Amino acid sequence: MMLSNNSEQPLGRSNYGMDYKGPVRQVSTSDLVCWAFQVARGMDYLVSKKILHGDLAARNILLCDENIVKVNE
Repeated sequence: MMLSNNSEQPLGRSNYGMDYKGPVRQVSTSDLVCWAFQVARGMDYLVSKKILHGDLAARNILLCDENIVKVNE
């Protein structure tokens, strides 16, 4: 197995080089609470539609512009 330049993740699974080209800022506690709330609301919406997600994990959460969170299938 080949390792990336940060030696913790396999090559190809690391975002060490960061694809994001926008301004970098610190993640605050209020950002984390906001994202958690949005994920909870998204999951509540799925429950209201009688949809079982089945695989809610960080890899299935998309962080978009303007601090918007989307739950991916």
